[in-house]
Amino acid sequence: MSETSWDWAALIVVVVLFAGLALLSKKTKVNFSWRVIIATVLGIIVGVGFSGHTAYVGAFGAIWSKVISAIVVPLLLFSIVASIGRIGGAGRLKNISLKTIVPEDHRAPAGQYLHGSRDCSGPRTALPGGQGV
Repeated sequence: MSETSWDWAALIVVVVLFAGLALLSKKTKVNFSWRVIIATVLGIIVGVGFSGHTAYVGAFGAIWSKVISAIVVPLLLFSIVASIGRIGGAGRLKNISLKTIVPEDHRAPAGQYLHGSRDCSGPRTALPGGQGV
């Protein structure tokens, strides 16, 4: 077979596998995580079986990757914004932000950090190898 024929064969096999995965989701109600695992294994098998002959399949992969990134990034952004909106008042947001940024062993009530009333000149620890800070 010619090089182009192998590329078309790889594309046909991939389309048939996609149809099989769609059938799994519609008819047998296979869990999404299992479909992802099955698709990954089948993708590896097709990639090894048709190594070097995936020119047409690669175009669909690039399109799929762009579509997924176009969906996931805004979804993630709006999820973060909605979560911050559900936190409540500014005091609760300040406490959560402080817990996220400041390590637990250096944490004091939020007002002490904001008003400068805490002495942060505590003992300095030595770095590995005996050097001072």
